[in-house]
Order: sequence, then C-alpha cells, then structure tokens
Amino acid sequence: HQEERLAAVLDLKQRLRRPDLPVPAKFRMLLEAFQLEQDYGGNIESWRGPLQLGGEELSVEYLRIGRVALYYQSLDGSGSGYWDSKEQNWVPLDERFNRDLGLALRVAQNVIAPQLLNLPLPVPGGAL
Repeated sequence: HQEERLAAVLDLKQRLRRPDLPVPAKFRMLLEAFQLEQDYGGNIESWRGPLQLGGEELSVEYLRIGRVALYYQSLDGSGSGYWDSKEQNWVPLDERFNRDLGLALRVAQNVIAPQLLNLPLPVPGGAL
C-alpha cells in the first residue's frame, strides 16, 4: 500500500501548510498520521490480487505482517514466496511452508483465532 501511504503524507503536508488552520488542529492531524503508521506496523492483513511471476500473471493471496514481511500464496496453496526488499523481487518458499502460510492467511482473514505463526522471516542480508 505504498502509493496510498505516500498520498496520505503528501495530503498531510498540504494541510499542514494552510495558514488558516490553528496549531492545535495541525498537531492533532500530525498525531493521527503517526497513529495510523504505528497501527500499520503492528497488524496483519491479507488480500487477493494479481502477481506477475516468471512472465505470467497469477491470482494469489497476499499476506502482510506489519512492516516485517510480505508473502504470497497461490489460490490452490501449492506455491508461495516472500518479497525480498533488498533485491526487489519475489523469492519462492520451500513447499514445506505452504501449510503454515495458509494458516497465517486464515488468521489474517479472521477465519481462525490468532495464534503463533510459524513462518520464515527475511532478515537483512537476504537469508531466511
């Protein structure tokens, strides 16, 4: 959701430059923006969308865990991967993680109760 977040920051900058807005209102808007960013970093979200992978377009379920990790899983659960932010590309996950990623997607969709997730986390340096 990078485009949405950047647009929100630009909108906030424009509103903060308004001379007719009192300082307490500007301060409130700034605190609300910080709260939204803090909430973004501490939640889990899933959504369905297209993914360009290997020259073809797939329909996948995405899973975002705060600012820590972004995963995808094919709709049939047979393939999954994570976003390598350093290399700026998708890296396939070993198929042993397919079940755990499917479980994490169900937690994010509120289908099952929150629980400890057993997923590989990308770390600086490119290793899992």
